[in-house]
Amino acid sequence: MKSVSIKSIEGDKVLLKPFSLKFVNDNYLGWMNDKEVTKFINKAKDDISLNDLKLFANKMIKSDYDYFFAILIKKTQLHVGNVRLGPVDFNLMISKFGIMIGDKNLHNQGIGTEVMELIKDFSFNYLKLRQISFPVVKAHSQAMKLYSKTKFKCLGDLKETFNKNGKSWELVEWSMINPNLINS
Repeated sequence: MKSVSIKSIEGDKVLLKPFSLKFVNDNYLGWMNDKEVTKFINKAKDDISLNDLKLFANKMIKSDYDYFFAILIKKTQLHVGNVRLGPVDFNLMISKFGIMIGDKNLHNQGIGTEVMELIKDFSFNYLKLRQISFPVVKAHSQAMKLYSKTKFKCLGDLKETFNKNGKSWELVEWSMINPNLINS
């Protein structure tokens, strides 16, 4: 069970704030209804409403197994995306992970890279997780570059597929073992 609460995680350009309902607004709704932004996000369904987002956000906020953060630009406090670490298996000390930079104007600007480094530090140095492991759509080239750049390892193809809007996509698994465990 989640026992660690956190006020925020600060980087050079971004701030990760624990998600609250104040972030559920028309801006966030716009991202979730943008087919380009959500192409590879399983939770994003057609015609999401503000109420749907509130229900999801409440579930994440109340979860004992998830850390769900709003990604803010530090200088302006602009909410530009979300990141989820979870669900965390506190017995095995492993977790899944997901990130969405909703503001398309900030794609390929290094935001994702900084968020990944902050999440790795939080996961391995603060929570003391053993491993982060998660599936990624193989055709999602931006995600594949991000995870490679941030030193995650691609473990190979998964047998399961990602199915959305009548299309089936191959999945690969990405993972990182806590470097503190490898070097000790």
